[in-house]
Amino acid sequence: MKLSEIREAYEDISRISSTVNRQLCFAGIGIIWIFNKSSNSISVPHELFLPSFLFILSLFLDIVQYYIQTIIWHRFYLSRRRKGIKEGQEADEPESYNTISWIFFYSKVAVLIVGYVFLGIFLL
Repeated sequence: MKLSEIREAYEDISRISSTVNRQLCFAGIGIIWIFNKSSNSISVPHELFLPSFLFILSLFLDIVQYYIQTIIWHRFYLSRRRKGIKEGQEADEPESYNTISWIFFYSKVAVLIVGYVFLGIFLL
């Protein structure tokens, strides 16, 4: 398997993981919504504040990950264009540019898992 194929595979998997992460955040918020104590107003049980916050934080980290990744790669693209690299030419990209994005990726998944742990504790 070529190195480029391995990279393509893990990028595809991370894209799918991000989609699943988002869906699980919304599902967690939906589960919490079911435990709304009052039909007239929003009154979430105190024990569900932390999981709610964690699901929202995971969604926030998700959008920040993609926003930062877009900015980094857009600037990289512009810098290479200024150096005369044309479309279709090889441009050696530093892997360090992905580091920030991967930190946000791992963080949003970890925050989601912790949110579900607290939700599970509440349900038990």
